[in-house]
Amino acid sequence: MKSALNNLKSLGMQRTFARSVTVLAGGTALGQGLMVISSPILTRIYSPEDFGVLSVFVSLFSILLVMNSLRYEVAIPMAETDELAAHLFVLVIMLVVLTTVIYAFCFTLWGENIFQAMNAPELNSHIGLLLVSLLFGGFYQALNFWAIRRQKFNVIAHSKLAQGLGTASLQLGLGLISPVTFSLLSGIAGGQIASAFPLLRLISKSDYPLFQRIKRNTIWEMANRYRRFPLWTSWSSFLNTAGLQLPAIFMVTIYGTQVGGWFSLSQRIIGLPMALVGAAVAQVYFSRATQMASENPDQLYSLYMRTARRLLLIGILPIGLLAVTGPWLFTIIF
Repeated sequence: MKSALNNLKSLGMQRTFARSVTVLAGGTALGQGLMVISSPILTRIYSPEDFGVLSVFVSLFSILLVMNSLRYEVAIPMAETDELAAHLFVLVIMLVVLTTVIYAFCFTLWGENIFQAMNAPELNSHIGLLLVSLLFGGFYQALNFWAIRRQKFNVIAHSKLAQGLGTASLQLGLGLISPVTFSLLSGIAGGQIASAFPLLRLISKSDYPLFQRIKRNTIWEMANRYRRFPLWTSWSSFLNTAGLQLPAIFMVTIYGTQVGGWFSLSQRIIGLPMALVGAAVAQVYFSRATQMASENPDQLYSLYMRTARRLLLIGILPIGLLAVTGPWLFTIIF
């Protein structure tokens, strides 16, 4: 009898997991799909050089965003109580503001030399857009992990859709008015701002007492308790993200913005569909694994292997089709 109940519970968790992934992947797919669908129009509005500058902008944004909050946001779903999670949330917001100020100071002093070395001097006049993107991107990460704690994957899906809509509409709208690099880059900042708003409603009236009881000493206590995240996780995430983003920077640095633009467009079209599924699965997996670690840790290995097998099966077909038809499709569409 007990075994049957456990099997039913396990089956229910699998269905919930699959449903959560479907909801999150669907919202992410719609958001990223808007960006992919807009790409054939964008390539006819902007030059390859503009896309080359965009690739350096996005790469810098992605690398610096990882260190924006020292990965403390990952600890938000792990806190024992909502009150402690609220302290972590405030800690993340404080770190995001602080690191953005530090980035602004560094770019003011050395930005011109940095962008010149990257063969993208145009970025020096768009530092403000990069800082706005980093600020709201950091806010989004804090809100996103608060939503993961609440298991509000439908709201996260809405935020992904808002991000894609904000990015695509700004790049298209401003590009039709003035097809310059600023118009293309502004879509990234606009997308980060738009993605944060759907998640803000999670901070409901019932949560206000949590934030009213915030204590400075408790914030430092939580920072110390979860110090493994800045000491270990932040650097591993930094190296992982840098490994993905540095090729785009190297392409522009070595071959110029035109070749870098071609490379970034290919990476954007090919990488986004695969990344959105992986990101959706990762967020639901993290939420489920955190709960399982405290309630039924023996099932963690099974959850991991089951998730890995499904990801492998999902990825084989589109990669195979793209390998065969990719060169022909890119020539026609772009």
